[in-house]
Amino acid sequence: MVLEKLIELPNKLRIAWLIRKGMQLGANCFIDKSATIDGSFPWLISIGANCTITYNVVILAHDASTKRALGYSKIGAVTIGNNCFIGSGAIILPNVHIGSNTIIGAGAVVTRDIPENSVAVGNPARVVSHTRDFLASHSQAIRAGPCFPREGWTEGHGLTKERKQTMKDAVRGKVGYAD
Repeated sequence: MVLEKLIELPNKLRIAWLIRKGMQLGANCFIDKSATIDGSFPWLISIGANCTITYNVVILAHDASTKRALGYSKIGAVTIGNNCFIGSGAIILPNVHIGSNTIIGAGAVVTRDIPENSVAVGNPARVVSHTRDFLASHSQAIRAGPCFPREGWTEGHGLTKERKQTMKDAVRGKVGYAD
């Protein structure tokens, strides 16, 4: 099966294969190696520039739920605009357009179009905020802290056992931020 071979390839080769098969991918995108992008109909998938596709995201351009009973699978184009963030474990189903500057929350199941400049969460995904309001709220929270720089506070950048405990204590019962 082609899909099994696709999964075994290193991430860069897998993405290159999808592009050769017709997937459109804008510049400066990050696609986590655990993300699954439909290898059966990649030419129906378009991902804009500056997008982040995180851990265990699934993007499907087909749905075979009708195949056994009717002999045909449903297919539909998937378009993800520029500057989008697709959270961990999100599922993007066929025939969906996600507008630019949109954030899809972790675990969301996107079954219909999401307008640009939106934050969408849940199953099925629904718009809960404007991206501008979401980012303004978090910008204010970053200023209030706790906030930790990368240097000295993350793995591979001088993190100590004591700093791990300090961070753990600082985020107990609230969200913090790391650079």
